[in-house]
Amino acid sequence: GDVRPRNFKSNKGGVALTDEKAERNDQIFHMRFERDMTFTAIGERLGLTRERVRQIYKRLKDKHDAENFRPTRNG
Repeated sequence: GDVRPRNFKSNKGGVALTDEKAERNDQIFHMRFERDMTFTAIGERLGLTRERVRQIYKRLKDKHDAENFRPTRNG
């Protein structure tokens, strides 16, 4: 049978995210991108290391940039 947790979500890459991780990712992106908080300050607020916050933010930013990329035509 299905062994996925009840709070299972799947993102576009097919990787399972729990509601808790999805919420944490949203918080990290918002605090860094919109509030310009440091990785250290975000980590302290969420109970993560500065390096872990940096890694998560980089992955989220790369995904955001790729989804919003609009090629331009020369000429």
